[in-house]
Amino acid sequence: MSYFDDASLVMIPSGYKNQKVYSVKPLDGSGDLTFSRASSATRVASNGYIEKVRTNLLTYSNTFSNAAWTKNNVTLTAGQVDPNGGTNGTRAQFSGVSYIFQAPSTAFATASVYVRATSGTANIRIGDSNGNYVVAYALTESWQRITAFGSAMSGISIDSFIGGSWTAQDVIIAFAQFETGDIATDYIATTSAAVSVGPVSGLPRLDYLNSTCPRLLLEPQRSSLVTYSEQINNAAWTKRNSTISANAATSPDGYTNADKIQEDTSNDRHDIYQSFSVTSGTAYTISGFVKAAERTFCFLSFGSSNVNGGNAFFNLSTGTVVSSPAGITSTITSYGNGWYRITSSGTASGTGSAYVVCGPTLTGTSITYQGVSGSGIMTYGFMAEAGAYATSYIPTFGTSVTRVKDVALTGSVPSLIGQTEGVMFIDFNRLGTLDDSLFILSNVAGTASNSYGNSVYIYQISNGNLVVECYISFVQQFSFSLTALSVGRHKVAIAYKQNDFAIYVDGVLRGTDTSGNVPAMNYLTIAGGADVPVQIQAVNQALLFKTRLTNAQLAELTTL
Repeated sequence: MSYFDDASLVMIPSGYKNQKVYSVKPLDGSGDLTFSRASSATRVASNGYIEKVRTNLLTYSNTFSNAAWTKNNVTLTAGQVDPNGGTNGTRAQFSGVSYIFQAPSTAFATASVYVRATSGTANIRIGDSNGNYVVAYALTESWQRITAFGSAMSGISIDSFIGGSWTAQDVIIAFAQFETGDIATDYIATTSAAVSVGPVSGLPRLDYLNSTCPRLLLEPQRSSLVTYSEQINNAAWTKRNSTISANAATSPDGYTNADKIQEDTSNDRHDIYQSFSVTSGTAYTISGFVKAAERTFCFLSFGSSNVNGGNAFFNLSTGTVVSSPAGITSTITSYGNGWYRITSSGTASGTGSAYVVCGPTLTGTSITYQGVSGSGIMTYGFMAEAGAYATSYIPTFGTSVTRVKDVALTGSVPSLIGQTEGVMFIDFNRLGTLDDSLFILSNVAGTASNSYGNSVYIYQISNGNLVVECYISFVQQFSFSLTALSVGRHKVAIAYKQNDFAIYVDGVLRGTDTSGNVPAMNYLTIAGGADVPVQIQAVNQALLFKTRLTNAQLAELTTL
């Protein structure tokens, strides 16, 4: 048989737009999934880099004549050659007390603009609108992007105050940007409002981590408890017998914003750490991206008696976990270009402080050794989060940041759901312990509190066990409970028909039931559910059939 032809709904992540994931069948759009996530997020894009939300906070970022820009003693002439060879540059002739500025305010920001001398040489400054964080640049007739970074930038100012006095300067400017972070990223054009690009609120995440085919990433709500996740040169991070070389290498997001932990010459540990609060009985996960430099081993630790403070060791040459202390689960995942994400998860035995502690090691057995000045490892993107596994990276720039859960569900589509018999199939990558509904057919939307009352659904509880249940008017018709699935790819099919139920996992029959009825069902929900948690998963494919397939067909469909 052709499973594609016989299925009533086929969702293979490929097409999407804001708040929508397209199904490839049916073609009339009735099977498309409405997607929601009320916050920004990150994903691994098709180029293999982590994609974050980036925002140019300026308005009219290349229309310097607009009233959004305050100007003094500057003559502007548009239509000049720009850095891309077009005619979007603006000639700016400064004389006397002269400047151009705009004042969006944000903590921890970088201002940037492309500029060159009209002829010969010129000098120009860029900084914030209060005269702080100012950098002067000597210009030639070649384009350069000039930048200024500050921890409390009050806007962007371009002026000609050079060497203690105002000077006449003649330059071409283009493509101004003001953004959160300590580097200038690719230019984002704006007009009447700030513009954000990347996985913004409501945009589905098709994730390409270690794959050329995308997977729909669906995650629970999580908060990153580490501040300054990328800027370990910040004072929020304590350095022990080490120094930081900021923006020393290309990071997993493709920009030059990875920091290097560099040893001093002491015979001691060489690391960095930042504290966060934990509550007894709650599971926590710490994580960070690391890359070998002179050192090919590193360690990660909670560093506290409130969570097992032992050290997990990692080999950054082979991409393996060398060892992990008792009560701590550690992982290492390749992110390409020599970068690995390392994680450690454990449950707090006390309430108080724990830490993200990370540093290079000489071997995979001890954190104490004779350092060589300048030797170390590259780092990026540290996190601490409440949960028994690591979710996708959440950038922070001074405060904790929360990513809201992902939910994908159809509208009311009773014609696509077998009302007396059928099969629900999902092909997914289990990335961590699941907790909440994975796949639910219900007579109401899966996010409603009564969605389980008339439904067939599959979910995994916090210990990872797989549960499949059916209810009519909240009366259980059947229930399967299976042992936990391993981390990795799985295919699961649930067949339902009056007095004829079965579940197949990875080609193997895992349970049957010959007693029970089938409820009326209108909605399909992938992830989500009425409860606050949502499982972490990456969905490769989801199918619905309006007839119960044979057991042989179910085995074939679910074989990896």
